[in-house]
Amino acid sequence: MIVGGKYAVGVAAVAAGVLAVAGCGTAATPGQSGSKEPEPYRVKADRLPPSGLPTYPGGTRTVPAPSPTGACPESGLTVTAGEPDAAMGLRAAAVYVTNCGTSPRKVSGYPLTHVLDEDLDRVEVTVHQGSSITTGIDDPAPTTVELAPGQRATATLVWRNTVTDATVVATTGAFVEITPAKGTPPQLAPMMVDLGNTGKLDVTAWRRPAD
Repeated sequence: MIVGGKYAVGVAAVAAGVLAVAGCGTAATPGQSGSKEPEPYRVKADRLPPSGLPTYPGGTRTVPAPSPTGACPESGLTVTAGEPDAAMGLRAAAVYVTNCGTSPRKVSGYPLTHVLDEDLDRVEVTVHQGSSITTGIDDPAPTTVELAPGQRATATLVWRNTVTDATVVATTGAFVEITPAKGTPPQLAPMMVDLGNTGKLDVTAWRRPAD
């Protein structure tokens, strides 16, 4: 489940030792109760070596150098995440992919998703494509969504913060790693994923926001 290789993040600038990814959306997606405008991805300054490149534990994966302010990644897609909406132990959070380029882009099916801890290590989580944790979140049929410049698509992450076995350590992630489309590098977005000891995360297919 954990793989090496280079790890790319869509970034906007390094300011005061902090790496930030620029989100292109301008409003929270309607229908996502409690969701707020996506926050930019930030890496703590103490994780930045002199080169300005955050290094993963063991040095096996690094984040490429940041792009100029306002620049769009080569893929033409940026990933951001909303704030989880919590109710009775159930969590739901929107992730967004925005076409920040100048030509149409396509996303298909389900975003490849991983949960990372504060040290940027992947957490052992079973990611299920579709809706199995609750019937309250609909999963659209996987399809291809074409995004004109400036448009975005959304998917929903769902999990439960449930502790059923006191002998099993509860799991909490600090980031989600999303690969927006096949052949594009993964990107990070900050999100507290408090899984308890369920070890399971649902992800729905990309869809157009309900404007």
